[in-house]
Amino acid sequence: MREERQQLNERRRTLCISHRGDTQAFRENTIPALESAWKAGVDMVELDVRVLGDRTVVLFHDAAIENRTLDSLSYAELQVLTPGYDVPTLADALAAGSPDQTLLIDLKDSGTAFVEPLVEVLRDKQATWPKLLLQSPHLPILVRLAQEFEGSTLFYLAKFKQKSRLWRRPDAKALASMLAENGVHGVTAKDRWFINRHFIAPFHEKGITFYVWTVNTARRVRHYRACGADGIITDFPELMVR
Repeated sequence: MREERQQLNERRRTLCISHRGDTQAFRENTIPALESAWKAGVDMVELDVRVLGDRTVVLFHDAAIENRTLDSLSYAELQVLTPGYDVPTLADALAAGSPDQTLLIDLKDSGTAFVEPLVEVLRDKQATWPKLLLQSPHLPILVRLAQEFEGSTLFYLAKFKQKSRLWRRPDAKALASMLAENGVHGVTAKDRWFINRHFIAPFHEKGITFYVWTVNTARRVRHYRACGADGIITDFPELMVR
């Protein structure tokens, strides 16, 4: 995985990252969506992951379904609440892919209790899946993962929410320094008006890979390519894969 981090920082071409798989043809976060995205020629697929009450690690975006939180459900109970399709586990997704493919795993849970069952799955597949990137908006979770899963490639999810009219753009240099000090290898930033080449530069200076999400127009794709973004997460990979 250390070699993978080095390759990510050395690669100049902007990576095309499919958002939750091929969601134009299939339900998001499912095996068919994942497989279809690979066939389309994307560089990477981003998937959402949550941990259920019985410690099963599943591909699922929302925190609740039918007024039930996912952390209160067993896998069998979740399947009953999702008629029409089988919710895949993370192990299912890894079994469906191959080690030469890269997954960006978006960790949706906010507590650290889910780290142990997640790491159990990852360790089981580590030998055959060297290209797994783990992403979270919660720095304590990333720090915990660095301790529990040695060699993991960690990305900080930065939403940059505007909280008031007096809101100022984030301090890119301060954020880049904080992430580097905590052993984080990349940042995935929400598509915002202020992100340009000058904003991205401090991250690259610290050796931090810079991805952006969710970019769904050709104009914004061109913008981020020109700015030097390392990867673009999109619902429409055809904007980048020709």
